[in-house]
Formats: sequence, C-alpha cells, structure tokens
Amino acid sequence: MRTARSHIRGQSLIEALVALMVGVIMIGGVSTVLILSVRSSADADQFNSASRLASQELDNIRVFAEADWNAIYLATKYVDPGNTNPHYLSVVNVGGKTSFVINNGTTAVTVDSIEYTKSFYIENVERDEDDNIVASGGTDDPSTQKITVNVTWLDDKSLSVVGYLVRSRNVSALFSSWGAGPGFEGPYTILSDAPQGFSSSSEDIDFAPEVGGITLIIEQ
Repeated sequence: MRTARSHIRGQSLIEALVALMVGVIMIGGVSTVLILSVRSSADADQFNSASRLASQELDNIRVFAEADWNAIYLATKYVDPGNTNPHYLSVVNVGGKTSFVINNGTTAVTVDSIEYTKSFYIENVERDEDDNIVASGGTDDPSTQKITVNVTWLDDKSLSVVGYLVRSRNVSALFSSWGAGPGFEGPYTILSDAPQGFSSSSEDIDFAPEVGGITLIIEQ
C-alpha cells in the first residue's frame, strides 16, 4: 500500500510540474503576443503621425507656391541622394499678416513624445512631346516642380510623399518708375510692392526722365 501511495504521490508531482511548465510556456507565448501587439500599435501610430506631418507640409507648400511661385522655382534644387538641398517652411508674421517662409535645412516636430524631422526637396520637371512628365530626355517645364517631403523618426524610420506643383496663374506687376536703374532681375510676382528698375541697359537709355517714363537716346 505504501508503495502504491508513493507512486501516486510521485505521479501527481510529475503532473503538477508538467502543468506548471505548460503554464509558463503559455504565459510566455501570450506575453510575446501582447508585446508584439503593443509594438505594432505604436509603430502604426508613429507612421500615421509621420504621414499627417508629410501631407500637411505638402499642402502648405502648395499654398506657398500659389502665393509666390518664384520662391519655389528659384530655390536650390535636388542634385543627388547625397545632396538633396533640403528645405522646410516656417510661419512668420509680417505687418499683421501670417505667411510662410522657405528655409534651408530641416526642422523637428514632437508628436506624442516622439521627435520627427521633416524637410522637402525640389526638382525641375521635364515633359515629352505629348506633354507627359518624363525622368529625362524631355524639355524643362518652368511651370511644374516636383516636391518630395521626407519625415524621419527614431533614427531608423522614414516616410516620403511626392507631389507636383503646377503654376495655374501668372501675376503681372505694374512698373510705375524705372528710377532704380539696372540690376533688377525678374520675373516679378509680388503685387504689394511697386517695382522700380530693370535688368540692364546701355548708355543710350535715360531711365529717370519722369515718373513712369523711359527715354531712348538716338544719336543722329
């Protein structure tokens, strides 16, 4: 009887140990799943935040380009992956009015304790004979620019959004005086100022005879 009882006790102990080991394995498996789930959720939240930042920056660039196409077109352009000439927009207040200003470099934004670095670079666009955008071999289109917005975070994560800006309207400026003389380079697209002057001239031009006037000196 004692031998039988000892055998039963030994068997119960083994079963308990097996059950404990199975429980530990199951808890470990569940913990791993939970950790992966939390990590996946955090990654998704970070990606969504980066996507919103990139889309917002691209929208702001569109607004900025519509107000001042030259600021985009004349900005330093992308050269190669090692020399992207990055830019970013900042908000300034001039004369009680809020507007964007283009800056060289990158800028950092913190969302939910995560720091995101954002920037964009600009590329000229070529079109073929059928007016389609091509990577090379076409004709430069000064009314179209390619914008690539980059957002990076946590050292090893990044997101890029590509968009095209198309100049939909031209802005004319009324020159009321040439008195500033040579050295003015166009085109001029700011309506709030009164431009004066011109790019270059010879000695045969009198550019300050009267307001709004210009005189050509013709020798007989």
